[in-house]
Amino acid sequence: PKPGDKVLCKWGDWQFFDSTILSFDEAKMEYYVEWDDQDPSGRHVPIKHLAVNKPPDEDEIGMGTMCLFHQGQYGAAAHLGRLAGVRWHQGKITQIETNAAGVKLYSGCHTKDANDGKWVTYKDYCPTFHGYELDELRCRPTYSTFFRATL
Repeated sequence: PKPGDKVLCKWGDWQFFDSTILSFDEAKMEYYVEWDDQDPSGRHVPIKHLAVNKPPDEDEIGMGTMCLFHQGQYGAAAHLGRLAGVRWHQGKITQIETNAAGVKLYSGCHTKDANDGKWVTYKDYCPTFHGYELDELRCRPTYSTFFRATL
């Protein structure tokens, strides 16, 4: 991932949000991002907490794959200058089915819970996700993928 790329980054308690890469500090292995909702906090993000905001290729995802999936929305906070957005969460694929139209559907579960400090009381929380198509999932780059892209 490089400056200008749209990404999802971890913020706070194991939630991921839409942002854009502004720069990369190779010595710290850390990105500096601008959140799409205009939040000024938490803008330095380690590489391990970032995913390019594009669907994975089908050969990049399978049973047991760690991925990000959307679950829940949050409203704007005009008094803080913040826009509304979608919450993304880290999950693990536990089931893959093909529907009657031949489309693969992915289901799984959160990999973090309240014991990890994750907020689980928001309105749309469910410990599992069901029937997501490939274009609704995101995967974080592996270190080897990252280094190949920067060479």
